[in-house]
Amino acid sequence: MKFTLLLLLTLELSFIYGQKRNLPDELFGFRLGQYKSVVVNEIGQPNKTKMLEDSIALDFYLLTADSSTYVAFEYLPTQGNPIWSIQLSGKKIKRLFHGINLGDNEDKLISVFGKPDTVLSQDFDKRKTVNWKYTKLNFSVLLIDKTIESLRIWDKYDRTYYEEPTVAQLLDIIKSKDKSKIADILSPGLEIYYCEKIITWKNSFQKDIYEEKQSVFDFITNPDYGLASLIAKGEIKHEMNLRYIDKVGTFPVYKFSKESRIAEIVLNFQQGRYKIYEIKYRCDK
Repeated sequence: MKFTLLLLLTLELSFIYGQKRNLPDELFGFRLGQYKSVVVNEIGQPNKTKMLEDSIALDFYLLTADSSTYVAFEYLPTQGNPIWSIQLSGKKIKRLFHGINLGDNEDKLISVFGKPDTVLSQDFDKRKTVNWKYTKLNFSVLLIDKTIESLRIWDKYDRTYYEEPTVAQLLDIIKSKDKSKIADILSPGLEIYYCEKIITWKNSFQKDIYEEKQSVFDFITNPDYGLASLIAKGEIKHEMNLRYIDKVGTFPVYKFSKESRIAEIVLNFQQGRYKIYEIKYRCDK
């Protein structure tokens, strides 16, 4: 029975609307690709910043008074400074990582992610230190005396073409009201163009989706004006186009010429799958 549940969980984590899903992409509640402004808005300015090569910034936030627990965000020097990697180190915290916490043992780690692809061992302060790396998951763990000391994820996914989800598939996920599944179809850089306003994430996914009812998520799930408003319609007429932006990429675009509110949905390929990147509304002048 336990094996069956584990298998079902693995299948659910591996596929979403027929696409390959690479995991993990969220740590300490923040998603890879979210902008630096989101981090600063939620937890303030960093305690320390280290500049790496190619103008890449690494911000450190101390989570305990004794500095034993911290989270570090590595940002790319591109528009918005998207998060490229997140590292969490130290003692147990409130936000779990796929059911795992700092201080858990290696057996629990194996039960969730299996055995690592590579293992590097060394002795540190007379303690056994091991670094486990899950290459296919873009995820590594530092263990000291067989307990988790540090977790790190990074945004480096091999781009392989996968068919974009249909409007019906996206709406089925929204209809499920499963916040976790809905979060997985939303881009960390999602922007909603509503009349003269641009609405985007204010905080981490953890806070904006699970802990507070924020405007971004409302524009997905609200049955009156969100994408969920399309669910009750028997037939949704739309056309799909491709939008090319030089030096950025190609974006599938669903256009709704007959809808009074929603004009288009733009998708972007991020962390191994297509996600909703933009939503554009029509507004009465």
